[in-house]
Parts: sequence; structure tokens; C-alpha cells
Amino acid sequence: MDIGAVDRAIRRWGGVDVAFAGIGLNGHVAFNEPPAASECWTDESFARSPTRVVKLAETTKATNSIFGTGGDLGRVPDFAVTIGMKEILGARRVHVFLDWRWQRFVFRRALLGPVAYGQNTQSNFKCQPPENLRTCAGKASSNPSVGVD
Repeated sequence: MDIGAVDRAIRRWGGVDVAFAGIGLNGHVAFNEPPAASECWTDESFARSPTRVVKLAETTKATNSIFGTGGDLGRVPDFAVTIGMKEILGARRVHVFLDWRWQRFVFRRALLGPVAYGQNTQSNFKCQPPENLRTCAGKASSNPSVGVD
């Protein structure tokens, strides 16, 4: 699988018009998990991160097992492909889904706190022009078998 093909296609088509992203308890955006202590990211390099394969945090796996597999943690993969923060932050408009009350709290904390990629990747949204950032509240699906991220 050529993960880089996604970014090349985005560039070829002139960028992302609208990025739709879910958020997680740990502050991840579209599975862009906060880096582990052993990873060498700076705020700038994380904001430029490309589409890639990521290891899912335990909190992400647990949340997705509740909403996606009826609580069966064993059915949630350890890894996922995520569009990079570069593409999300470079989008002309970003829509963030806030389907659950806890997501609203996590998102509000990100917007009011410092840009801190290592603790809350959503804090990168503070660098977005306000007119480009939208939130969408309400349930993404009434079907409990559909995962919410």
C-alpha cells in the first residue's frame, strides 16, 4: 500500500476543500494521536505530519470498542491510517464532529489552552482562521454498530 499516494493526490487536486474530523478523549484528531514520550516531534513537525499509519492509543481503542464493536476490544485494530495534520490544517474549512458531551469538553480545553501537540493535538486548530473552523454537534449515527471517532 502506498500511503504517500493520498498526499500526492491531494496536492494534485489543489488541496483539501473540507476536512471532516472526529476527536478523541486524549485530544487526537482523525487518529493523529498525541505522540508518545519516545517519539521525537516538535509542534511544527507534528503540524506538518503527512498521511501515515499510526498506532492507536489505548484510550482510542477503548472508546472505539464501546461505540464501534459493542465493547469487544479485541475487534479494534492496533493501527490505523490517518490523514495527516498537514492536510487537515491546510484545508480550506475544517468540520469537527462533537457528537458526545465529553468531546465538547475536550475540544473547548484545546481551544482555550496552549498549542501543545504532545498533550492535545486539537490545540493545533488555534492556528486556523476562525472562519475556517466549524463544529458539528449531534449524533453521527443512530446506529450503535457504527463507530464514532
